[in-house]
Amino acid sequence: MVKVMSRLMLIAGLCVLALPLAALAQQGEEACPAFVFEALEVSAAACDGTARNEACYGHDDVSAEPVPDAATFTFAAAGDIVPLTDLRRLQLEGMDLADQTWGVALLRLQADLPDTLPGQNVTLVLFGDVVLDNAPLAADAGGESFGPMQAFYFATGLGDPPCAEAPVSGLLIQTPEEAEQAITLTINEATVTLGSTAFLQAEAGGDMVVSLLDGAGQITAAGETQAVPAGSQTRLPLDDDLAAAGPPSPPEPFDETRLLGLPLDLLAEEIEVPPPLTEDEIADYLASQAPVGGGLPTPGIWVVETTVVSITCEGFSQTMDMSAESRGEQGVLTVEDGGATIVVSDLEEGVIFTFERAADGAYTASLTVEGMVMAMTITVLDSETIELRQEGAQEGCTFTTMTTIVRVGDAK
Repeated sequence: MVKVMSRLMLIAGLCVLALPLAALAQQGEEACPAFVFEALEVSAAACDGTARNEACYGHDDVSAEPVPDAATFTFAAAGDIVPLTDLRRLQLEGMDLADQTWGVALLRLQADLPDTLPGQNVTLVLFGDVVLDNAPLAADAGGESFGPMQAFYFATGLGDPPCAEAPVSGLLIQTPEEAEQAITLTINEATVTLGSTAFLQAEAGGDMVVSLLDGAGQITAAGETQAVPAGSQTRLPLDDDLAAAGPPSPPEPFDETRLLGLPLDLLAEEIEVPPPLTEDEIADYLASQAPVGGGLPTPGIWVVETTVVSITCEGFSQTMDMSAESRGEQGVLTVEDGGATIVVSDLEEGVIFTFERAADGAYTASLTVEGMVMAMTITVLDSETIELRQEGAQEGCTFTTMTTIVRVGDAK
């Protein structure tokens, strides 16, 4: 009898304890949307005046590590702003409703936008469980260094948010709508080219997932480039040090459940997240990005119009626009053997390369430079425009050059 009574009292006690726990859980669910709204309002007001190459503390809890010998550095409360040149690392905490904390930070950076466009900036919004490390890389062969936060490593927590109104932890990147060209960032040692808005998550030893919310982008790693349209995502494998460990995957419909509640109001320009693309829509997009025209180029004098060089090594990655240095270089192009070969000649020195047809509108050749074999591919975009791609690898580094060449007249 005593044992029975004791058991009944224990069960009753557990039931009494369960009531406040259930009530607390319900209160937490109701408090979560309000907390998210308040945190984003605080962040928007605090960071409204953030200028180019500055970081702003949006909402608790964010910790920052300055670079050695940084000037006066205070980054501890909403509204604190520091130059990106003084910032080495940001670490944000995930949402904690009990402590009323949720890390939010906003960065505006120049990236590779021209100095002549000071009002146009790339916006980065970090929220939740995020760590971001600036990657100050060595100067490239031309003596030009990366701008602040133009190259960085980042990782995110992948846990579920406490309510539907709270987003998963991650990073939003938006390029300025007025910019005439896409911007390029080096993220986890991958080259990310965007003319758009993207949401990123990354896990060491897992994947970096890049979801396009607006516009389009390209991800380059391990010598391969993947085009990604809005409504889709690509996955990039990462090693334990957050470095790209392979090429990006073909685009797939993005997971819209992971995009709920994103703090889009903190971006500089308003967007709406589109529905995920279907597999057929993605296939149509990729087909539209394939070289058009094919066939044969028209013989004559051809001139270099643009040149972009990409170099990727361990701990180093850079993309350089060399158009100013190469624009105007001329050569003579002839088509021989009924289109089986394309011969490129110098105006003074004669034949330089002979390209063999690999497919309709595509020709290949190779070049050895100081022991490095460069694979070269000419793609015929139309009868007056070709694209020359050169790829090579040496001592752990890969080199890629993309050159657009246009016809300007008949050979004399």
